[in-house]
Amino acid sequence: MDRFPSPTPSSYSKHFNFDDFDLEEDLPPTDPDVWQEILHHRHFNERPDSKPDSHNTPSTQPETDRPDELDDISIETLHDHLGGFDLSTYGLSAEDIMDAEDIVEAVVEAHTLLEVEDIHNLSSFDLYVRYKPTEELFAELIRRYQPIDSAQGARIPSIKRLRSLACTLSGFTPKRHHCCVNSCVAFIGYLGDMTTCPVCHEGRLDSSGKPRNIFTTIPLIPQLRALFACPITVEKMRHRHTYSNNKGTMADIFDSLRYLELCDLFVTIDGKPMPYRYFQEEHEVALGITLDGACPFKRRTNTCWPILIINYNLPPEERICVENMICVGVIPGPQCPNDINSFLQPLIDELRELARGVAAVDVNQRKLFSLRAHPLTIFGDIPALTKVLEFIGHNGCFPCRFCLMPTVPGPTSGGGFHRYCPLHQPNGFRMDPLNLPLREHDDTIKTGLKVLKAKNEAERKQLATESGVKGVTLFARVPSISIPRSFPVDLMHMIWQNLLPQLIDLWTGDFNDLDGGLEDYELKKDVWGALCEACIPSRQTMPTSFGCAVPDPRKRSYFIAETWNVFTTQLAPSLLRKRFSDQRYYRHFVRLVKLLSLVVSFDLPRDKTPEIRQGFAEWVEEYEQIYYQFDEDRLQTCPVNVHYLLHIADSIEYMGPIWCYWAYPMERFCSFIINSVKSRRYPYANIDERVLNRARLQIILRKHRLIDKEPFTRRRRPEESDGATLVRGYPLVFLLSPHSKHLRVDRQLRRQIIRYLTTCFEILSSEAEAIIPEELEQWGRLRIGNGGDEVHARGFHKLRPDGRDAAFVRYQLMVDQDANDINAAPRFEEESQYGELQHIFVLTIPPSTRNINPHRTKKRHLLLAQLYEVPVEIDETDEYKVIWYKGKLGSGEVVDVQTIQCSVGRIKDGNVWWIVDRSADNTFAYPEFID
Repeated sequence: MDRFPSPTPSSYSKHFNFDDFDLEEDLPPTDPDVWQEILHHRHFNERPDSKPDSHNTPSTQPETDRPDELDDISIETLHDHLGGFDLSTYGLSAEDIMDAEDIVEAVVEAHTLLEVEDIHNLSSFDLYVRYKPTEELFAELIRRYQPIDSAQGARIPSIKRLRSLACTLSGFTPKRHHCCVNSCVAFIGYLGDMTTCPVCHEGRLDSSGKPRNIFTTIPLIPQLRALFACPITVEKMRHRHTYSNNKGTMADIFDSLRYLELCDLFVTIDGKPMPYRYFQEEHEVALGITLDGACPFKRRTNTCWPILIINYNLPPEERICVENMICVGVIPGPQCPNDINSFLQPLIDELRELARGVAAVDVNQRKLFSLRAHPLTIFGDIPALTKVLEFIGHNGCFPCRFCLMPTVPGPTSGGGFHRYCPLHQPNGFRMDPLNLPLREHDDTIKTGLKVLKAKNEAERKQLATESGVKGVTLFARVPSISIPRSFPVDLMHMIWQNLLPQLIDLWTGDFNDLDGGLEDYELKKDVWGALCEACIPSRQTMPTSFGCAVPDPRKRSYFIAETWNVFTTQLAPSLLRKRFSDQRYYRHFVRLVKLLSLVVSFDLPRDKTPEIRQGFAEWVEEYEQIYYQFDEDRLQTCPVNVHYLLHIADSIEYMGPIWCYWAYPMERFCSFIINSVKSRRYPYANIDERVLNRARLQIILRKHRLIDKEPFTRRRRPEESDGATLVRGYPLVFLLSPHSKHLRVDRQLRRQIIRYLTTCFEILSSEAEAIIPEELEQWGRLRIGNGGDEVHARGFHKLRPDGRDAAFVRYQLMVDQDANDINAAPRFEEESQYGELQHIFVLTIPPSTRNINPHRTKKRHLLLAQLYEVPVEIDETDEYKVIWYKGKLGSGEVVDVQTIQCSVGRIKDGNVWWIVDRSADNTFAYPEFID
């Protein structure tokens, strides 16, 4: 083992002495003895019935059917037989290596063993899982219909039979663990021997000896193995291995410092360095883990917590699809878990086993290999990550999980006290936002262990409050996890669901009974009312591609994260213009908008990170000047979610682009499982069954190569060219229905076409008029290629009463900058114009037409558009560019269709129309919210 590097400072010492422990000592976080000590001192095991027996300790170790030392024995024994060391098989047992040919053949040939009847039955199971019918409805389907292509008289099998078939074909069974009836803890590992809940003191079993609540886990390893058993998904799983980016940008999580850092490190498990680096082998899988609470009922009194795995090896557009997210369990309700780490132990055991490697087969290479997977990030909202990290959270002396930002007590609106974290504190202390004292991995674990070793509960609570840490997360046992840097900021919850509603509460005077203080940022009621009224009709004037419609901001219950995003980045910068008594407040807001537009970029330049860090630091300092005003009575304007803005740049730098770990995929998955609740009495059993059936179906479809076969294929996202007509010479313009060959050319349109032809091709008016027919072929819609917008021709494609207008566009024309100077030579520059698209039509040019079509035999087709010009005004004062117009549109002009750049939205505000051009002067992409 001398050829491998020595352990890093985070590795362990076999002679670590706990009696000498203090915060100045080095704590080896992966030492098995350290973890035995941590589990022994967890605050739940103070009760007499909770002390784990010695045989219970290994429950937190990776479950394996071989001794740890078998890896080395196997490699050394088989070295000569294999003819050299194969990194891809390190970690496999001797039996697996010897039986490799049989194992590979079994996996490769598995799809040939399905009977036709099995495929028919799986089709019925797919219907049941995908469309979530009630059991009563499915029973009616069984009674009335028979499977397609089945024999006469055949019937759809019962749900029970389909579940049994899925269990057999998937080859795995879930694990069911006892948990508290109130969801406080799971009786696993260090809590495995307890008979009552250490939190609520409810009994583990009922009077008949049965568990009162069940937590079901779905093993991760079989779900990962199945990905390599399907030729299609194997190829997609190569995204990580083949990914490269030389543009100096961050376009995926593989551009993050953490991933690049891990690629240079040897994997170390329990202090033992392995002979391989992270992600050195082509099959290694990068994972993300996310947790969040979901409420199965509208009253939101009950909750459950899905544990979701994001597979970063898949391409970005694939990894966020519901069928590609891996659910390993749903923590049941009715309440939030008190010790969430107890529920995470089965997953952590599997992750430690995957760090070592488990046997899997690549069907494309027909090869047995050691499958290794490493989580890069764990993300979710602040309460979820606080629970996972065993931190105190927002009411501790150090509430931030990234830094040691101190708090000060302040009043709440209810007359109590809470802790807040302003940069400028009432006692005169000031924290530099660009030089925050960051938490370190080892120190965090040492602090947590010191808290756990406190002599009594009172001392433990005091130490936890003072340090902000109340224990040690079990994720610290996973070698690829760094605390707290692997737990990045989630923009969705922090900004859209917390900060923006708080700002609006401040502007409207509804924030905890606070007035404007020394500032005058509050909007008058009639001003705020007019702004809200302007939002309501914007539903029809904003294209669908811009996101969901924004309701009345006074009705907060209608808002979701996406709604806040659209309101903040598209509507508010225009509607808030000149609304404040002092434009300083507006400038402060639009600086936030510009920062948010930058950080959500899908391809973010690395050199923008310092700008983001500086920008948020300045924004928070000005926020405190405006809203906190350094007044102790206004401390409640400085909650921890405002402080977390200072760590957005840290998260981007260390973990990559924000979109890699925001919570939208989890929200989509929560909607997926909540819709499966059919029983108000047993909602969590419904959810467990739904998630289990889904996992089994995905494994079966991959193992038996049905994933691309009808009827199992998922509805694919339409291609740009689907249902479109292409015109030669316009490869990026896709013409869509409605379609007509009878666009009558009236005098106005004829004059505009003549003007276009004479200007662009320098021909005579008589020549132009001669080639214009009485009728033209037209289309009602066009789609711009390479992911562009879809726009409508309003003169042909009429807007429905409930439709959303996509007829207004931005187009580029070459404009003579010295047109007013008759003596100056033409000086053309490209300028943006705005207009309403009326018609899209083809003008056919005969052969041998001067300056337009010199070809002697072929016709040329000009794809043209008629637009009514918008007389826009542009205002770039107050640090934000806004575009608006008043009055009627122009008489119209004809342009080449290729000049159309994108669709734009509009907002009617009194007698002013604001133009919402989300791509103007913006090289970055906006997030697209799709299902």
